[in-house]
Amino acid sequence: ARDMGAASGGGGGLLLDLIGSELIAGVALCEGGLGESFLAERDEFLPDDEALLAARWQLVERSLFEVDEAGPTHLKLRDLRTGERITVTNTNADSHTRRGHLMLGRPLPVGETWRAFAGFVLVGGQLRDAMLDALDHPDPFALARLMGGTLAPPRVQNTDGELLEVH
Repeated sequence: ARDMGAASGGGGGLLLDLIGSELIAGVALCEGGLGESFLAERDEFLPDDEALLAARWQLVERSLFEVDEAGPTHLKLRDLRTGERITVTNTNADSHTRRGHLMLGRPLPVGETWRAFAGFVLVGGQLRDAMLDALDHPDPFALARLMGGTLAPPRVQNTDGELLEVH
């Protein structure tokens, strides 16, 4: 949360929001290895159906998706790493989400459907290659910093490349 907040340029308020977010929990569970540790320690105590679901979730990696369609309760996505197309249900797409937008997430299978428990992060096209590279080398802190960069406010420059400042 600290690395993500610092990379976003947000203040302490954002850090507090991030600490309790599903986004940070998702990075800790997936890239941070906490999900594997949890299963290793508690697998024998889980009911069979929950153990099977948790084991299935461990096989799913975070990926970068291109939006094919954004509906009020679903997203149709194409995984840029595998080419696979999925429909994620029970999502609340932002009203600005459009076809062609890039979204970072880890949709998880539940039965025959896909759900996104930690949600998605909108990724600007300029970060596409960096994000794909980070996903191929999953370091939780590097990924958090890159994700934080997606939360940073836009940088506005003049034609000489100098940052514009509000006075």
